[in-house]
Amino acid sequence: MNLTIFGGTGETGRLLVERAINEAHHVTVLARNPDKLQFDHENLTVIHGELDNESSIDAAISGADAVISLLGPVGKVEGKPISEGTMRIIEAMKRHNVKRLIAVATPAARTERDGINMRFAMMNLFERVIASGSQDDTIEMAGIVEMSGLNWTLVRLPMLSSDDGKGRVRAGYLGQKKLGSSLTRDDLVEFLLDLLATGEFVREAPIVTN
Repeated sequence: MNLTIFGGTGETGRLLVERAINEAHHVTVLARNPDKLQFDHENLTVIHGELDNESSIDAAISGADAVISLLGPVGKVEGKPISEGTMRIIEAMKRHNVKRLIAVATPAARTERDGINMRFAMMNLFERVIASGSQDDTIEMAGIVEMSGLNWTLVRLPMLSSDDGKGRVRAGYLGQKKLGSSLTRDDLVEFLLDLLATGEFVREAPIVTN
């Protein structure tokens, strides 16, 4: 599969790129700083560019079978780079007739299937206190994905850890299933790649935890 990854130079992104190539995918990554990827392979294409550059996004998506976005807030930023960048990604996907989009999001982007869960409510409150602008951006991004008309999946994430993978995850909605409060990056990467193979959770937004 030809797979385009946005956010591929972060800690989770580098793990996803390497795992996807090991599973025989051809991977294209859009990177503002390609040196951060720290990985080279004949099945890896790195395009230098940023999320405000439509031509770079277009080049990254051309020929793709699916897109995975790991875009999320990194420090304090101005404006709405995640939601605006995601809109450009979706527009490029439609131009190139790419229908499958998997994106990570925050549990604060609630769905009508969510019930009440005090643990996640406190986590969302803490996130809003320390990064309200970034949280608003990621919530808006989730809404843009849901309205895209694509075959999307939003993978809503708790706290991520770099511990060894546990080999199992729980995916569900608040109040409907017992969910944990963390997820290893290793298990997240496996879950994302499994979504490409199984086609599960199309037009759904599960919270995924260990």
